[in-house]
Amino acid sequence: ESRITSIGGDSGGRRLLVLENGQQWVQIEPHRGRAPIAGAPITIRRGLLGSYVATVEGRGTLRVMRTR
Repeated sequence: ESRITSIGGDSGGRRLLVLENGQQWVQIEPHRGRAPIAGAPITIRRGLLGSYVATVEGRGTLRVMRTR
């Protein structure tokens, strides 16, 4: 659990989430729901087959991969 400090994009056009604990996660599937915003609480948990699922409070879920 953490908070999103900033949101950007990577060279592939995917959404990049930077968390206040220093971790960076990139979105790997199209997002369903409203786009995440900076300052929103986020919870990341393991999904199936080694994937990760991020739940952004009030914004829905998205599949992510850790980059840092």
